[in-house]
Amino acid sequence: MSHPAPAAQAAAPIAPVTPEPLTYTYSTRNTFTTFAKFHGRNYFIWRRNTVTQPHAYGQWEVVDSSVIEPIPTDTVNPTPEEVCDLNTWNLFTARAYAEIVLQFEDNYRETITIINDPHHAWVTLESRYGSQQSGIQAVMNAKLTLARWSGRNPVMAHRNHM
Repeated sequence: MSHPAPAAQAAAPIAPVTPEPLTYTYSTRNTFTTFAKFHGRNYFIWRRNTVTQPHAYGQWEVVDSSVIEPIPTDTVNPTPEEVCDLNTWNLFTARAYAEIVLQFEDNYRETITIINDPHHAWVTLESRYGSQQSGIQAVMNAKLTLARWSGRNPVMAHRNHM
């Protein structure tokens, strides 16, 4: 007994590519009450907190540039997977950038206003505020070391020197 030949099936439409779940979290909103925003004099404390936050949410790789932007093989006609990768990358970098910039007091954002890349923003902040505060800390440590009370003079004279 012969089986009837299967009927020709109509070509199924190609399903759109659904993006993979993102492997990081976004939570700037919750950190506003966790630590103080950068206000010019708290860079090292702010930096430590700001480094911890992207690490906790899986975003640090974008900030330190150990993960780089995907580049399509054909930039004019990227594949659907490459478009998905680029869209995910854009969202990833925007959220990592937000974790940094939204932790600034308004009048200190001008340093990175025109920068939208979290890595370049971080490097700019390090060069602008990190070296400045390192110098201030070195001067303060030297002054405190030199101002140490020797015990030979009255403590009130030492207090007046400080």
